[in-house]
Amino acid sequence: MRSFPRLILYLFCVANAFSQAARISGKVFNESTKKTVRAEWVVLVKAGQGLQTLKQFDNVSEFDFSDVPLVTNAPYLIRAFYKGVLYSQTIRITEARHYPLDVVVYESTPEWKKITLKVPHMIVARSGNRLEIEQTWNIVNTGTSTFNTSDGTTLVVAKPSAAQVASVTTSHNESIPIPVSPLTTDTSLSISFPFRPGITQIQINYTIPYAGTADWSMVANHPIDEFRLFVTPQDIQIVSPLLNHVHDPELEKQNFSAYVADAVTKPFLVTFSGGSQRAADPSAGTILPGSNALQSKSLTLIPFLIALLLIPLYIALTRPVEVRNKESLLVEIAKLDDLHVDRATDPTYLKKRSELKSALYHILSAEA
Repeated sequence: MRSFPRLILYLFCVANAFSQAARISGKVFNESTKKTVRAEWVVLVKAGQGLQTLKQFDNVSEFDFSDVPLVTNAPYLIRAFYKGVLYSQTIRITEARHYPLDVVVYESTPEWKKITLKVPHMIVARSGNRLEIEQTWNIVNTGTSTFNTSDGTTLVVAKPSAAQVASVTTSHNESIPIPVSPLTTDTSLSISFPFRPGITQIQINYTIPYAGTADWSMVANHPIDEFRLFVTPQDIQIVSPLLNHVHDPELEKQNFSAYVADAVTKPFLVTFSGGSQRAADPSAGTILPGSNALQSKSLTLIPFLIALLLIPLYIALTRPVEVRNKESLLVEIAKLDDLHVDRATDPTYLKKRSELKSALYHILSAEA
């Protein structure tokens, strides 16, 4: 008879364990055609110590994941593979209930239409006998189709033979930056990352030897609507047929010079020469936004972006963000998004999210 209470306790624990599980169900919805479609596969992925696939359905238009454990410190991903493109939806499971969630997919097209390509900043900083270069490419797709090609290559940019690629990350609609491995040659860098509707950002970090002069060819396989170059120290001389110097007192106080070019439809060469050594003094201060010509061109985030490249300024700017591992950063970003779901344009929210993403980016870059 003594075993009977134990059996009751065991059954209670089992029942309680199942009661603490959730359910996620939905369909694969094609935003291009406004119809439910069949995906090659749909998987449930748990984030945390890496990405762990929990369950997979093949060749389905609907999915139903049951007995999903509650996880308070990491999000789940529902991923669907449709016509050669991977689509994801993020969800946090904190309650034992049903979560309806559709995965949105799109038709793919090899045609470059309703897409703009911009380089909101290319930062060039002299560090001893080398130049440290950070390029950010913004691809805005206002259409209802995903841009993809038969071989998967969507962006090809020129690269000097002497340039070493330090890291490349991609993100979509302000998602967590993901390191990627581009195909590189002596003269080019090719990235395979479908451009879904919304905003895709690609960030490339290079280093290049610098003995007082260097050339950089600006060319991509698509027209560049806008190009912005920022150089430090500002006594580095710039020679280029398309770039125009922009006077910005606040940037110049921090030993930066700024150049702009619009509607770049053909390759152009940028020659860097000279330049003194930049003082490695963390107390040099931060770059403060001001009312100037650059900000009238929607460049209010440039000072913060510049800090991402320059280590001393980066430390100063991100000091409020404690040293964290990537799992805790994922949690903080997810919690922040949950708290501000109805206030996505709140400046305080955007600033904090940008700080967390920057900290995560540097961890991922170090691991790449």
